[in-house]
Amino acid sequence: MRKEQPLVAPGGRGLDTDLTGVVEKPQGRRSQRMEKWGRVVQLQPQGGVQHPGQWSSGLCDCWKDMGDCCLALCCLPLFTCKVTRAVGACPCLPLLDCVGCVPAASLAMRASVRERYGIKGGVWSDCFYGCCCYALSWLQISRELKTRAAAGARSARGSGRGAPVGPQGAHLI
Repeated sequence: MRKEQPLVAPGGRGLDTDLTGVVEKPQGRRSQRMEKWGRVVQLQPQGGVQHPGQWSSGLCDCWKDMGDCCLALCCLPLFTCKVTRAVGACPCLPLLDCVGCVPAASLAMRASVRERYGIKGGVWSDCFYGCCCYALSWLQISRELKTRAAAGARSARGSGRGAPVGPQGAHLI
């Protein structure tokens, strides 16, 4: 066995101090190849809500959930009905958005999610996003519901309680 060298980032800083406890030793045939290249370091992605009072993802972060992005691209009315059902409202409500110049259902869903999770914003920003970025707004609402439902399930597992049952996780199926 050779002596392991500390990892060094550009600029000369050592990375070993930041990665304590996350070094994984490969096993089996693969370990012989991996020894030639060095250590394998795996970091678990940090999910959940990082900043309370803010959306967990940006308006244009569609790449974070490609399945929903593709569904919204192919059939936006179906997607909006699915998200509305997940919020706990009548699934047919978004179909009324085509009636006026201001999409009332989009505004209502966005305001409902903001109120539920304590996200900062107001009716003017909801109106702007609903009118100018309609599909992106619905995708952001969907990502927020999924992120909050996953964070709630993780905290419920950690506390020994069962996973929360409610409308916000309904569209995950």
